[in-house]
Amino acid sequence: MSDSSEGQRRALLVGINHYYLDDTIGNLQYCVNDVVELDEILSNKLRGDFSTQLLHSEIDDIKQRPTRSNIMALTSLLANNSESNDSILFYFAGHGFEQDGVNYLLPADARENVLSETAISLRWVKETLSRSLARKKFMIMDACHAGAAIGRSQSVHMTRSFHEEMFSEAEGFAVLSSCKMGQLSHDYPETNHGAFSYYLLEGLRGLADRDGDQIITVPDANKYVSQKLREWSLSRGVQQNPTFEYRVSGDFIFVRIPTEGGAELPSKFDIADMAIAPAYDVSYITKTLDDLSFMSFEDINSNRQLFENLRASLSSGDKVTKIKIFLTKFVRTRFSDSEAKERLMSIVASVTELKEVKKWIGNEPLIKQYLLIEFTTSRNFDYAGTMAHIIRNILPVLSDDELREIVGSIEQNDQILNSFKARAYLWSIIDASKYIVSIERYKDLMKLLTG
Repeated sequence: MSDSSEGQRRALLVGINHYYLDDTIGNLQYCVNDVVELDEILSNKLRGDFSTQLLHSEIDDIKQRPTRSNIMALTSLLANNSESNDSILFYFAGHGFEQDGVNYLLPADARENVLSETAISLRWVKETLSRSLARKKFMIMDACHAGAAIGRSQSVHMTRSFHEEMFSEAEGFAVLSSCKMGQLSHDYPETNHGAFSYYLLEGLRGLADRDGDQIITVPDANKYVSQKLREWSLSRGVQQNPTFEYRVSGDFIFVRIPTEGGAELPSKFDIADMAIAPAYDVSYITKTLDDLSFMSFEDINSNRQLFENLRASLSSGDKVTKIKIFLTKFVRTRFSDSEAKERLMSIVASVTELKEVKKWIGNEPLIKQYLLIEFTTSRNFDYAGTMAHIIRNILPVLSDDELREIVGSIEQNDQILNSFKARAYLWSIIDASKYIVSIERYKDLMKLLTG
């Protein structure tokens, strides 16, 4: 997508759900989902063509965790390794906080009582990026989340100081914030995303291209997100309005919209609001699972769009009926390569958030037992994290005996216990067992998580 005149396109994407050193810093829910999905779009050669660096709190590799040192080191590299024709993007989804007149972004290893030593000042980020030779610089901040306290604070509204520092004049900058001063950034639980990021992702998949030129600029994305988030906020009785400032010379192309056989690729999120093509009916779901069952690892990796389309299909029309058919077919299908099953499980994790689906699973012994077995026999760290997510979701429909079985598997399976991605969900699973195991065993289980 880029050429020599446009220069290189680089992005650092940071998403933090879990603050693992300080219990006084509230955990978040969907920041990791937000950055993972954004990375898929921006790193796609036909769409964003960005060289991306992804840091998030559910990854096992210590070099990719959103710690203070990692974020600062990679921010410096992002700024210092860019030439004048390059474009750079810094995206942060996590806690932002003002203390003693200083505005901070909180990395995963922050401690509330020593933020000056463990957090990252917003001014440092802005100044570091400002020194870059890159002519086009873009910051996106989703940092003031509803329902997430820090220390004794019950409110993390966007403060005047934080807002002013973020939008202080800087030539060559475009800055987009998830909310205005005095507002909160709200979650959209039905989508497993923050509301701001949901509409940003939706727009970048094609819906922000209102003029049909197959190009989405930064202002195009802002216009789409602002309109959709305003409508969403009114429907929910909340206030959340993105704030945007553009001081970039010329157009800043965010993504392009590729075509396949002359037709626009389907939007992953908004198919429910569009005319559903016959390809996305129930027969499409069963046929896709059949196709995936025969694919090799190489075929699976070259057919990512199949998973995108399947997820989109399950998000449209009569979702619950489709999900039931999908799960019933899924547990009866054997796959030639485990990669297909493991990727499909990430879809299962998202659909089991729905109350109707949880209740249905509770009455389907075959499906429930399949999920329990997959969790207790998890083969790698990432898969253990996905399965822990699913088990956390279906806790309300599990019997005491099933919960005891799960707890036992956590003690005996190092892949589960040592999965950084699983840790956020294991707390909830073990906590649910405190009334069915002895106090001593419950304490021992908690020690395993902190050890």
